[in-house]
Parts: sequence; C-alpha cells; structure tokens
Amino acid sequence: MASPLVSFLLKFRLIKPRYILRRHRIATAILGPVQSHSRDHIELNITEKCNLRCYNCDMSCRQAPSAEDMTVDQVVKFIEESKAIGKKWKRIRLLGGEPTLHPQIHEIVALILAYKSDFAPDCLVQIASNGHGKKVQSILAEMPEGIEVDSTDKDGNLNHDFSPFNIAPRDCLSYRGTDYRNGCFIMTETCGMGLSRSGYYQCIVASGLDRVVGYDNGRKSIPAETDELDDLKEVYCQICGHYRITKPKDMDKEIQSPFWQETYAYWKKSKPELSKY
Repeated sequence: MASPLVSFLLKFRLIKPRYILRRHRIATAILGPVQSHSRDHIELNITEKCNLRCYNCDMSCRQAPSAEDMTVDQVVKFIEESKAIGKKWKRIRLLGGEPTLHPQIHEIVALILAYKSDFAPDCLVQIASNGHGKKVQSILAEMPEGIEVDSTDKDGNLNHDFSPFNIAPRDCLSYRGTDYRNGCFIMTETCGMGLSRSGYYQCIVASGLDRVVGYDNGRKSIPAETDELDDLKEVYCQICGHYRITKPKDMDKEIQSPFWQETYAYWKKSKPELSKY
C-alpha cells in the first residue's frame, strides 16, 4: 500500500506512478532492485578537459571545469588488473570531458587495443567524442583500425540530449522514500561501470560527481562479482538528475536544485582532493 505522501502525489499527478512506486523502498525490499550495474562494460574517464561548455553537462565540465587527466600508468594498471583476474571486457569506452584532448591519447588507445589483441579479441573498443573543432576532428581521423569512433558532432554549448543533471532527486518531494540502489539505465550495459583517476564507480557519471562533492569512495580495484556497489548508488544516485525521468523543454540554461547550487558554490571555494586509483 502506498504511503500518504505517495498517494497525494499520485492523486495530483505529480509523479509517474509506475516508475516512482517500483523504486520505493517497500517495493524494492519485496522485489529487489530494478537493475544491476554492468560487470562487462566499462567507461574510462581519461580527462576532465573539454573544448565545449555544454549547459547541464553531466561531467560538470561547464559548472566545475578541470584539466585533470588519468595517467598512462593508471590505464596500464587497469589493463594489468583485468588480465590478472581474467577479465575480458565486452566493451571499453574512452571518454571525458573530451578524450581526444588527453595529451597521451594515442598511447592510451594503443594500450587498450593491445589488450584487445592479446587478451580479449571480442572486446569492442570505442572513443566517445563531441567531434567539435578542427583539433578534435584531426585526432579522431588518426584513430587506428580497431577502435570505433562514437561522435556526437556537437556544434556548440547547447545540447538538448542532456537531461537536467543538476536537479538532485533528494531535493524533490516525489522522490522521498525511493531506494537508490535501483540506479538508472546508465550503469547497465547502456554505458556500464566507470573508472576514473579516483577509482571504480557504478557508472562514469558517479566518478564525475565524486570529483565535485569529494566523497572519495571509489573502489581502488575491480569490484568483485558479488559487489553490488550499493553504497555508491545510495550516495550518488540521490544527487544525480539522471535518476529522474522528467525533462524540461528549455535546456539552454543551467538548471540546478538547491543541493547543486550550494555544492558548486562550495567547490569554487574549496576543491576536494581525492585519493588516486
């Protein structure tokens, strides 16, 4: 039976009932989480650099710009760790920021392709780029055979494909009582787990969240098959707009709920230091 709050919201059509109710703590306790994070697909956030400043960027490249990179040594560690446990990834995607802006992008691509060639021949290797500008396009044109280029071909800072990333569910009345272990589609095979210079997360967006909020709880090794990463889902999904399903029509400006207004203001004064993977 729905709580009085949920009943009120349903009565006045302030929530989409099937989505909200299925993710409520009671439904999740009975039926389990809606989905689990992928254990075979992973995205590497190799750089925070970006040549665009898209509104509502879900890696906060506009809201909290940074020029930090994953190191080549960290990519080597990821590959060696994967081999050591016999991990044959089905897909590895390189992204950022704008991944082509990493100063060692060609070396990183060569390392990932060598892993594919020597150890996981069925692994799909991709680079996800905004495709914007001559520099980015020239680097993409140099990508070797064996890597698939996934370009969005953006022409500016307006990206209507972005959702209202900075509307934190925790600030929304309709999401009171939700169980954030349900996660969203991003952590599934749609995108997969994420790895950044601060460790592994249920998705790459969570790594970008941690960069700003500074919880510093990324896993420092590949999560075990039995590790559901529930502690990460519970802290990051409640502040991530992707967990929600509504999308305003007007996305040509920043849209931020109170949590994010306060968090970005604090970030500008004191940027968190995260431990390294």
